[in-house]
Amino acid sequence: MAHAAEVSDGLWVGITEITEHQWSMVMDPPHSRGSGGDRPAGFVDWFAARRFCRRLSKMDGLEYRLPTETEWEYCCRAGTTTRYAFGDTLGQSQANILVVDGINIGQTTKVKSYQPNAWGLYDMHGNVREWCQNRMDEDYYTCWGRTKGSSSNWRAIRGGDFKSVAVSAESGRRIAADPSWEPEQYGLRIVLQQGKREHDEVGTATDN
Repeated sequence: MAHAAEVSDGLWVGITEITEHQWSMVMDPPHSRGSGGDRPAGFVDWFAARRFCRRLSKMDGLEYRLPTETEWEYCCRAGTTTRYAFGDTLGQSQANILVVDGINIGQTTKVKSYQPNAWGLYDMHGNVREWCQNRMDEDYYTCWGRTKGSSSNWRAIRGGDFKSVAVSAESGRRIAADPSWEPEQYGLRIVLQQGKREHDEVGTATDN
């Protein structure tokens, strides 16, 4: 399903998902279930993703965070209105996804293994799913780019992964997940905050 994804604030977004190496440089102890290389960090729940952003912010003196759903979709689409950034179909030559009755990789691949979208962002489709900052809210798209109050405790996670079929990786596909879930295909991409934002969700993660 297509949504109008518009972001009016300046936005700097990571060109790749956070890798196991990047995770290990920030978190203590480092990621214990990855190789520490250039594959995206997996086994990450929403709370750990938030801690990563906070610790990196303290290290760099800048403000990093997870993207909101609207920001994520805006970056994924890169100006397109099709189901995927590459058109209305998505194959294994374009993303690390599951293909029924096909030959599947069955694990994450190194970031930048596939072509980027038109804005130079890699793995917006497939590889690992990416946590978003906001709670899952059915009316979310009535409030552009901002997090807002919701009775749901579930968080939005986007982009599909190596264990899911193409439809799960659609630019506009919304998926809800318990913030404590940490399967191997759950990861993150971060944004660098530009200027002051209003209505950001505080969350409950700590820096322990």
